[in-house]
Order: sequence, then C-alpha cells, then structure tokens
Amino acid sequence: MCLHCRPRRAKHSFDTMSPSDTTATAPSALAASRMAEAIRLEAARVCAEQYGVQLRSVVVTGSLARDEATFVGGSTGRRLLGDAEFLLIFSDVHPLPSEADMTELSRRIEARLLAEHRLTGRIELSAGKAAYLTQLKPHIFALELRECGRVIWGDSAVLSLIPAFDAAAIPLEDAWRLLANRIVEHLALATEMVAGQPGASLNARYRTVKLYLDMATSLLLFSGRYSATYRSRCEKLRVLVEEKGADEVWPFSLRTFADRVARSTELKLGWDLFAEPAADVMDWREAVSCAHRLWRWELARLGHSDPTVDDHALMMRWMRRQPLAARARGWLYVARRTGWWQGWPHWFRWVRYGWRGSPRYWVYANASDLLFRLPGLLNSTASRTVPASRDPSRTLPVPNAGQRDETAPPWMRLASDILWNYDQFLTGTRS
Repeated sequence: MCLHCRPRRAKHSFDTMSPSDTTATAPSALAASRMAEAIRLEAARVCAEQYGVQLRSVVVTGSLARDEATFVGGSTGRRLLGDAEFLLIFSDVHPLPSEADMTELSRRIEARLLAEHRLTGRIELSAGKAAYLTQLKPHIFALELRECGRVIWGDSAVLSLIPAFDAAAIPLEDAWRLLANRIVEHLALATEMVAGQPGASLNARYRTVKLYLDMATSLLLFSGRYSATYRSRCEKLRVLVEEKGADEVWPFSLRTFADRVARSTELKLGWDLFAEPAADVMDWREAVSCAHRLWRWELARLGHSDPTVDDHALMMRWMRRQPLAARARGWLYVARRTGWWQGWPHWFRWVRYGWRGSPRYWVYANASDLLFRLPGLLNSTASRTVPASRDPSRTLPVPNAGQRDETAPPWMRLASDILWNYDQFLTGTRS
C-alpha cells in the first residue's frame, strides 16, 4: 500500500449536512489556528504511540499544512470542513500497515479530538515508504506536498526526497482532472437539488466555494501561473485579469470569475460561510455553468478538438487519446478492488469499454453529463422522472451499486452510482 493509493472511506452520502447547519459560525483566526494545531498534535501523538520506531516521519498535507483549513463552531462543538490528510512514512525495514489498520487509526484520532477538544473532523491517513517520495512524478499533489507539506513528527528532511520540478512540468491533464473531481463531488448535493434548495446547507456552500477555488487552480495551471496556496492563486488570477482579461480566449468573463474566486478565498480562509454577501458566489446554477464552460475549454485544448462540438464528442475524442496502458492499469485496479474473480460478471463489459477509456474517464463522462444537465432537469416539471440520456450501466465500472432508493428520480440514483464508483475506484489511484 502506498501513499494516496488507499481507498478512502465513502464520504459522499447525500445527507451528511442539512440546512439546519446554518446555525454554525466562523471561529476567530486565533481559534482556528489552535484547532489546526490540535489536530496536527493529536495525529502525530496517536501515530507515534501506535508505530514508534517503525515510523520515519508523519507529514501533514493539504489545507491543514498550509494554514488554510476551514472550521466552524456551533452549539455541539467545533468542526473541520473537508479532510485532514496525513502521510505516514515507514522505515524501509518494516512492513506497511493494512488498510483496516489505517482506517482504525483514523477513527482513534477522530475520537480523541472529540473527547479532548470537542472537535470533529475527518482524518485521512495514508502509508508508504521513502521510495514513494523519490518516485513521485510532476503533478499537483506532488508539488504541493513538496512546497507546503509539513513534517510534524520524525525525520524533518524527508520531503526533500521528492524530485525537484516546477509547475510548468505538471501535465495539463492533471489540472483538468482536478476540475473533473470537483464536478463528481458536486453530485453529492442531490438531496438539496431534489428539495429545490441547492446552496442552503453548510455542506453545499462549502462545496461551491471549493468548486470555485479549484476552477481557479485548474485555469491558472493552463495559463502557466499555477501557485500552491489559495491566497497566492487569488493574487495571480487578479494579475492575469489585469494583463489578459480582455482576451476573447477565455471561456467566461475573467474579471467576474476572479471576483468570485476572491470572495470564495475569503470564505474558505475563515469568513462566515453564511454571511449575507456570500450570495454572490452561492448561486449553484451559476457555479455549475462556470464549471461547464471551463471543462469544455480545457478539454478542447487537451484533445486539440473543435471547441464547437458537443460535450459527449469532446469527451470521447479525449478518451481515444488515452494510452492503452493507462486504460489497462485502471481496469486492473477495478478488478483487484472487486476481488478479481468476484467481478467476473462484469468482465465482458470491462473489456468492451476498456478499449475506449479508463474507469476514471467513464466515471468523469457520466458525472459531467449528469451535472451539466441538472439545472435544466430541475427547471422542468418532469425533473422527477427524466432518465439519464445514456444508460450508465454500460459504462460505469460497477452499475447499480450506490445507495438504491427506487422512489428517487432516475438521475438521483445515477448520481449515487457515480459517487459510489468514484469513492471505490478513483480516489485510490491515479490510473
């Protein structure tokens, strides 16, 4: 098991946060800093207690390492929005722990945070050895890990093992994948969509803010101006507007987009997610429309395609350019995750569609098709009965595997299937 190649606990249930979360408030900057430090200290302490000399280092990454994590407070305690991600680097002479061991340790840290600090948060632990770091290829995660990762226990120089590269070496496909991942995750707002209240809950607002921030990340990488932190990305986008904002090559008004990103950055970094001025970035349909236009713009450039063709044609043309070896790796991962022989009923379909694309790209294709059509479906009187335009059972790795509510609209059942396949087969691999 290697770093970021461990399946994560499913986190896309449709009812994780409800509109009642509007009672939450933003803590002060000092309180947020103390909560972040508490999470780092407890994670380091529990991991060291569990593994001791087997460990070489414990590294925190993501927003918690950059001091850009978002916390909210309420009557029942305080909560970290998003994940707290830690990498455990083990000694070369000791075996790596199992997936079950990592999951159990994550829960122990979460329990200690709740008991000692009245703080809830999702802890994600990944395990690997030094060789993983030395073999990292240029991509967004590797650059952010090297530049912003923080060793909180053990060998303080371990991150220097990551090969040096700059943002220009990161494949543009990585930027588009980041956008595609946020598009998939946005489908988790299905309950609010059905209720006709998208954007009402804390969960919805946080996901919308994250969508804007990662759209900015993706766009900046395509424009050659990527940076590793939300603050610096906001500033680079502002400079890009001043230098090239009038160009007609952008998929939307760059100045308006930069304003949305600036406001989203404020909200992510500690401003109250329920402040009244937040309405300018909380228009769910506008955020999805913006993501759709950026998705098309980037995909046309990646595949050197005619930008006027429809979404399906753009995606299929890009999928055909994917190396066969990359497709095969993805389907082999699916086979391993489903237990090799246990997945035999799907083998014929996997071979058939494996020639056309990887599991990742088929999940992306279904997710984008559904999300981009949802505003129209929800505006229609037939929105509760309109099925997906293409049968997902033909192309998702494992169909009909999500939380099945036969009374739910067909598109919501499709969203559940997409999210299940995403959690099972995409978050644990880059194939």
